[in-house]
Amino acid sequence: MPSLFYQLGLDTQLLGGGDTHQAGLGVPGMPLMAVGTNGLVAWNQTQLMGDITDWYREELILGEDGLPAATRFQGREEPVVSTMETWVVADVPLLGSEGRIETWARYTTFDGRWIAEIEGRSASADEALAPGEGLVNLGGSYVVPGDLDGDGVITALAFDYVGLDGGNPLAALNAMGHAGDVAELAEATRGLVAYSQNIVAADIHGDVLYTPYQAVPCRDQLPRGADGGWEDGANPSQLLDGTIYGGFTIKLDGWKVVEGDPTACVVPFDEMPRSLSPAAGFVVTANNDPAGITFDGDLLNEPWYIGGPWMEGYRAEIITRRLTEQVAAGGVTVESTAALQGESQSPLGIQFTADLLAAIDAARAASASASAEEGSAEARLAALYEADPDRLDEAQARLEAWLAAGAPTPSGVETFYHQPAEGDDAHAVATTLFNGWFSRFQSAVLDDEGLPDVWEPTGGTGRSRAMTLFMRGRGPGNPEGLSSYNPETEESAFFDVLSTPEIETSDELAVKALLDALAFFESADGFGSADMAGWLWGYKHTVTFDSVLKDFLGDDPTYAALINPFSITTEQLPLAAEIRRATPAPSSPGFPRPGDQYGVDAANPGWSGTSFSYGSGPVFRMVVELRPDGVSGLNILPGGQSAILESPFFDDQAALWLGNQAHPLRFSPEDVAAGATGRERYVPLTGGGACL
Repeated sequence: MPSLFYQLGLDTQLLGGGDTHQAGLGVPGMPLMAVGTNGLVAWNQTQLMGDITDWYREELILGEDGLPAATRFQGREEPVVSTMETWVVADVPLLGSEGRIETWARYTTFDGRWIAEIEGRSASADEALAPGEGLVNLGGSYVVPGDLDGDGVITALAFDYVGLDGGNPLAALNAMGHAGDVAELAEATRGLVAYSQNIVAADIHGDVLYTPYQAVPCRDQLPRGADGGWEDGANPSQLLDGTIYGGFTIKLDGWKVVEGDPTACVVPFDEMPRSLSPAAGFVVTANNDPAGITFDGDLLNEPWYIGGPWMEGYRAEIITRRLTEQVAAGGVTVESTAALQGESQSPLGIQFTADLLAAIDAARAASASASAEEGSAEARLAALYEADPDRLDEAQARLEAWLAAGAPTPSGVETFYHQPAEGDDAHAVATTLFNGWFSRFQSAVLDDEGLPDVWEPTGGTGRSRAMTLFMRGRGPGNPEGLSSYNPETEESAFFDVLSTPEIETSDELAVKALLDALAFFESADGFGSADMAGWLWGYKHTVTFDSVLKDFLGDDPTYAALINPFSITTEQLPLAAEIRRATPAPSSPGFPRPGDQYGVDAANPGWSGTSFSYGSGPVFRMVVELRPDGVSGLNILPGGQSAILESPFFDDQAALWLGNQAHPLRFSPEDVAAGATGRERYVPLTGGGACL
C-alpha cells in the first residue's frame, strides 16, 4: 500500500487506437506514467534537491490602514500588489474543521515575489484592532504588521518560485512517456518546470541517460566577486537583500522553456549536468550530488548554481560499486539488479564501526596502563572501560564479526513473510548495537553546542557529513583543515562536552555512548534483558501502516474504532503462528524490517537513540529489461520483496498482476496488429480487478 506510486498500465493502442502503451508506476487518477516503460524506453527518477526558490529580506511600508502598501527597492518605493482570495473551508467537526467561507488578501512585490512573513505582533482572526492597525493572514498565522524590534524598519520575507511563472510539466511527462529513445526523452525534459528530479533512462538500442534538467533561473541579476563567489546579500542559497535584488522570470514557448531571452535567463539545457551512455555502461541516481559539484568543498563556485547541498551519497556509492562488480563479472541481469535494490548493508556501520572498535581498544589499553595520570583523558578512558569490561568486550566481538561480514542489517525476526537465514540473529544484534551507539555518539558530539537548525539538506545528512569530517579530521596537523581543530587534543573541539570542566576526547565520547546504549537496551524501555542474544534489530526496527486519519486524530483512544479498521497492524496480520525465538514478539503494531540509515533499500530509523522505527524509505523500485523480443522486469517492494512485471504488453502474452499473482489475458501483439480490440478475449477474474 504505497502512499504515492501504484502499479499501473496505460494503453490507448489496444482499445482506443491511440499511441499510449505503457506499464509501470503512477499516481492514481493521473493518465501519466511517472516511472515505467513504453517498450522502447524505460525511465525512473529520484529527488534532485534543486534550488528553484529564492528568498528575500524586504523592507515594508504600511498604508494608513496598517496593511502592506509598498516595499523599498533600489532607493524607490514600489507598490505592493494585493490579490483577494476566497477559501471554502469544509465542515468536518471530527477533524476540528468548522465550515465557513473566508476571504483574505495575498500580497506580492511589484515584480511578483510572494510575501510570506511580516514583522509584527501575533493576533487572532477576530481580534479588535486599534485605529491604523491592519490584520494580515500569512498561511493561517495572523499578524498585525509593525516595527516590533524598534529598529525603524518593518521587515518581511518574500520568495520567488519557478512554479509561479506557469509551465506544464504534465505535457513534458506525457512526451517522455512516448519517447522512442533516450534522446527524445531528454528533449522532452525541456518542458519540466518546478519539477526537480534526477531522471535516468535506457532504451532498446542500448543507450542510457542521466539528466536533472528543469527550468533553473540563471540568477544573472545576482553579482559575483572576482573569485566566482556571490557578493554579500546576493547568495541565492541564503537570504537575498530584496531592497537591491529583484526576482526572476521563466518564459515558455508552448510547454517548453525558452532559452536566450535576456529578460528571462535560465541555465542552458546543454550546460546542465548530463551523462549519455558513459564508458562504464550505466548511470546512477540516488538523491546524490549530480555532478561532483560539492566534491571540492564549495557549493557555489560552479559556472551555474542549480541547488544543493545534496542528500547523502552512500546509496549511490554502493550501487555504483555493485554494478561495476556485476559488469566485470559478465553482465547485469534483472535478478541481480533486483537483489541490489533490496540490499540492506549499513553504510554508516561500515564507515564508523571501526572508530568505535579503536576507541574500545584504546580504553582497554588505558586500563592496562600504569602510567595514566589522575584526571587525564587516559585515566577517564580507563575508568569507562573498567565500568563494564565484560559487556564492552562482548559488544566489541559482535561488532567486529558484523563489520567483517559487511555490516548486514537483517531484522533477525521470523515472520510469515520472512525466514531468517543462518547467522541473521548475530547480525541483527550487532545492527541494534551499532544504531544504539551511533545515535548517542553523534548526539554527544553535536547537541551540547546548542546550534540552531544548521543541518542541510536534512538533519540526518547534515549530521552525518559533520561527523565524517570530525572523525577524518583527527590527528596531527589538522588533516581536514577543520576550523574547530584543537591542537591540544589534535581533533575537533566539538568532541568536548561544554557542560563539564574537562576537555573530553572522541574516544571517551564513543565508549561512553556505547555504555549508555547497553544500559538502555537492558532496561525495561529497551529489551528488558541483559542477554544481548535477544536484542534483535527487527523488534525495534519496525514499519507501521497507519490510517491517514491518525495524522489528524493522534493516539486518542476515543477514535481507535475509527482509525484501526483503516490501519494494518500485527493484530490483523500476526507476525507468525509460532515464533521460535527467545525474545517474545513485540507488542507494537509494527512489522519487523531489515535495513537502517542510508542503505540502498533505505529504511531510515533516525537517530533518536530510543525509537528505531522505520521512518522513511522507498515507495517502489522497478527493474525493467528491454529486449528486441519483448520487455520483462520486477517491481521491488520496500524490504526487498519482488513482484513480477513480466511483459504485460510487449511480449507473446499479456498479463495482469493482482498482488504477486499473474493472470494471463489471451491476446498477443499479432492480435493487435490484426485489428483485434481484445474485448472478446478478457478472462474472468475472481475478486474483481481492472484489465491493463
